[in-house]
Amino acid sequence: MRAPLDGWQRGWMMLGALALVGCTTWRVQDVAPIVLVTEAKPGKVRIERADASRMVLTQPMVVGDSIRGRQGAVAAADVRRIAVRRFDVLRTFGLVGGILVASALGCVATSCLDFEIPNIYSARRIP
Repeated sequence: MRAPLDGWQRGWMMLGALALVGCTTWRVQDVAPIVLVTEAKPGKVRIERADASRMVLTQPMVVGDSIRGRQGAVAAADVRRIAVRRFDVLRTFGLVGGILVASALGCVATSCLDFEIPNIYSARRIP
């Protein structure tokens, strides 16, 4: 039987989950939408229509002349751009590095609070 997770372990797990989920970006594809959906079989696609509205389709598939997902369908002729989610290594390292630097600065700042600051404005009067 495993011991329950303590606060530090939970924190690191949440940081890892944030880094994995938060560091993905939508990448516009230069291939025809029907070709992308049939050959690459992505889990999600973001479709931008001719009227500039956007729609995210989960588990997209080609049905006739349209792209259909759980959320609805879009005619392939109405698709102006199609994008898929990709993992971004630079953003991940930037996020994790930024969190580590902020944590280190926070530790330094709180350790500095333990020192006494000399009172330069004492009650003495200068003659």
